[in-house]
Amino acid sequence: MFLLSQPLTDSIEFEGECYQLDLAFDNILLIFELLEDDLNIFAQVENALKMLIGEDFDFYENMEKYISLYQAVMENIIVKNSNTNVKRDLAGNPMPEPENKKFYSLTEDAEYIYASFLYDYNIDLFDVQGELHWDKFNALLISLSEDSKFKQVISIRQRKPDKSMTPEQKRELKEAQEVYALEKNQEELEFEAMDWAGKQEYARRHLAAEGGEVYG
Repeated sequence: MFLLSQPLTDSIEFEGECYQLDLAFDNILLIFELLEDDLNIFAQVENALKMLIGEDFDFYENMEKYISLYQAVMENIIVKNSNTNVKRDLAGNPMPEPENKKFYSLTEDAEYIYASFLYDYNIDLFDVQGELHWDKFNALLISLSEDSKFKQVISIRQRKPDKSMTPEQKRELKEAQEVYALEKNQEELEFEAMDWAGKQEYARRHLAAEGGEVYG
């Protein structure tokens, strides 16, 4: 929860130890990009923790503990997926019901997000790399105006043709949705939004079909 009465989180207490975290928005976005790479889950976790805590972090010192640490950071600080019964997007917000379809990608829509921050807030995101906290970025992202390019693109993707629309309007909507369509399919987008446990289960299902096994 975003509380103005409390300082922004920059660390996590886990099993009696305090870990300082680099929660600059650009670092978190790099982690999300990392999670899209074709690496095994354990390599992704190792690299993500090094980006959050520091290059000297030794993941293999206690893999089981640090996998749990990663999960705690993702669920309680970055994605804030505290309600396991509610699917959330990467920004920690409930995904649209009933289809639970994602209408944006933090990576594919980077240009629209950049332009929208500049338009609404006069914030050049390149100028605040390493400074703007992830929680602040999130609050600003979800509060962008309907006039911003990012919100306009999402609106186009969400819109459905209705009976009041003329054939020409339906054709224009279809063309606009093709122009602004996300490259990734829905399964890939939903995988990005999963927490560690969700990705483990996803990997188990797919490996089981191939006769493999996921440990952890």
